[in-house]
Amino acid sequence: IGMIGILENVSKTLGQSFEREGDCIVLLGENREEIGGSEFLYHSEGIVAGVPPRVNLEAERQLQRALLAMQSTSLLHSAHDCAEGGLVCTLAESAMGGAEGPWGVEVELNESLAPVALFFGETQARVVVSCAPGEVDSTLKVAENHQVPASVIGTIRARSGTFSVVSPLGFIRVQSEEMARRYRSAIPELMEANQR
Repeated sequence: IGMIGILENVSKTLGQSFEREGDCIVLLGENREEIGGSEFLYHSEGIVAGVPPRVNLEAERQLQRALLAMQSTSLLHSAHDCAEGGLVCTLAESAMGGAEGPWGVEVELNESLAPVALFFGETQARVVVSCAPGEVDSTLKVAENHQVPASVIGTIRARSGTFSVVSPLGFIRVQSEEMARRYRSAIPELMEANQR
């Protein structure tokens, strides 16, 4: 699917990458224990199986309306949909940073879901956004006004720090520099392997 649109005001451009140390990380939408049809199953087990995540078109519409309302008042510094790879992959992609290096991330999830589903499930109608600490209440209020579940899940830390995602039943911790190295070298290494 390809989409083309017009951005009336380029100053309202919103990227997926985290921008500022100390910003709060907010999850719009809710996590569910859905792992069927996921990238995790394909890459870890080599299978495409299971019931795919449920799609709620009304929830999707409300989420998009909430995002537009947040961005129209410049509340957000970044926004990234949770899609392939689930929540942890979304957080990792947002943390990649630019030439200055990847960001450290400290996230705490309160749901007692199975870690694989919580971290890598591809539940729909979720977006990870970041905003200044002083804008958290306004961001949560806009979400509430649009009937979108929202929760503060973490903080952006200093560059080249630790990427940490913790839940009641599991955790992932890795140095963000190592994570970025593996992320950026994956395609070149795959290409080299195919040429042998």
